[in-house]
Amino acid sequence: WLQTHNHTINDDYSHAKRHSISGKIGFNYSVSDKHHFGVYYRTAHGTGRVLSESTSEFYQNDLLIDNSLISSRSKGTSHQHLLDAYYNGSWGGWEANFTFDALWKNSDGNQSIQEQSASASRDMLLNNKNRGRLLAGELHLTHNLWLGSISFGGQYTNSDRKDTTLSDYEMISSGESHINEGNLGVYVDLSQDFKWVNAQIGLRYEHVYSNYYENAVKMHGQCRKYNELLPSVNLVFPIRESTLQLGYTRKYKRPSYSNLSSNVVYINQYQYESGNPFLRPCFSDVVSLNFRWKWLMLMCTYTHKNDLIVTTASAYKDSQTITLFSSTNSPYDAHFIAFYASFVPGMIKEFYYPVFTAGAVQPFQNIDFCGRIKKM
Repeated sequence: WLQTHNHTINDDYSHAKRHSISGKIGFNYSVSDKHHFGVYYRTAHGTGRVLSESTSEFYQNDLLIDNSLISSRSKGTSHQHLLDAYYNGSWGGWEANFTFDALWKNSDGNQSIQEQSASASRDMLLNNKNRGRLLAGELHLTHNLWLGSISFGGQYTNSDRKDTTLSDYEMISSGESHINEGNLGVYVDLSQDFKWVNAQIGLRYEHVYSNYYENAVKMHGQCRKYNELLPSVNLVFPIRESTLQLGYTRKYKRPSYSNLSSNVVYINQYQYESGNPFLRPCFSDVVSLNFRWKWLMLMCTYTHKNDLIVTTASAYKDSQTITLFSSTNSPYDAHFIAFYASFVPGMIKEFYYPVFTAGAVQPFQNIDFCGRIKKM
């Protein structure tokens, strides 16, 4: 480690101009006082131009090796279509809600780059195309039960995204990445009010599959399947003029499409950026304790995360001068403790509602840094 130490200083300037036009149409209809439905359609189209300049100084072992000036001109277009439908109704004591969404979103961008440096000068052209589609539906049912209510339902989401990069620069390969994903979730939620405590308990099951393709070839090693149980508990204790709340929930955050894409983005001749199709979701267990008394609110939260997604810097294709910024899952669990205090005096002069909040967050985690473990 540190046989060669690379250090880059960048100074960036950009000027952007964007225009967009959108339109929408829809209707709502009530069959009776118990049944309602509606449909909504929205379309949006946008164009944009970005002019940018970047100066870079590249140091190796604290010696100035090279400096460069990059001028870039980008222009792009985007198109979006959204269709949304819903139904609300009552059936023999049951409350039903159904929603459906369909989204198509495409974008095209061209970028011309001129780079001048002491070691070399180059011109390059990059073209990026993104094609995305999302279909989603949810059915939610609620019924009174004993001292409260019970709710359950199901959701299904199917998404498809294709990213294509064309490059005339030999260090950045042209290619296409394609992700198709399905998510099926079912859940149940029970809420009961025992006067001395209001209890809410929920359980969610999710089945997720993800298929990943590079240049129309299915990459079985990057395809994923998940089956997860996500419980939640929330207890609220009314104590005279105050309220004490204790909660626990398990949740997860999946990598974004840009995090998963293997396409390489050019920053300058010494720095590239890319996603990582091997990323796994980050899971969190959150325990919260909140107390409220009149105008004072105290909040404390403990969070445990595993497979935390972090940014890494590594050599690009074993190069001694090019650094690739990417993402990976941390091999170490991360812990966070947060504390907040809020002062809420209430409405002042019938139009001003101030809230004053102060807090602190303390992380406890390890990172790999130059061949050793560093605590944060």
